[in-house]
Amino acid sequence: LCFIIPMGDLFSRRRIVAVSMTMSAIMATVMAFATNVWMVWGASLVIGASSVIPQIFIPIAGQFSAPENKSRNMGIILSGLLTGILASRVVSGQLARLACNVRYCRCCDGGLSGSNTMYVA
Repeated sequence: LCFIIPMGDLFSRRRIVAVSMTMSAIMATVMAFATNVWMVWGASLVIGASSVIPQIFIPIAGQFSAPENKSRNMGIILSGLLTGILASRVVSGQLARLACNVRYCRCCDGGLSGSNTMYVA
């Protein structure tokens, strides 16, 4: 967080979001097919480093909003993020219960993250 957020001043925030989402999708897939614990730990480290996307979305909403709609748009983004967090917990719990396999869940995570990256980019 301390190293990625300041890059918003140097690079396009949209590019930072696209790269972070791509890295997250790739590393989720790497975790799904990991053969040892070191691969899982490395992929978890990269996923954790690329999880700053919500901290970038909120300033983007403020930057591109008209002054009279800025707080409303930022509130919509924040409520969408929190709703997504809660909904993902429910969906992932049901998926894990049905699949009974962590690798399958990670493959689904990588696929969904990749499709979100295509949508954002």
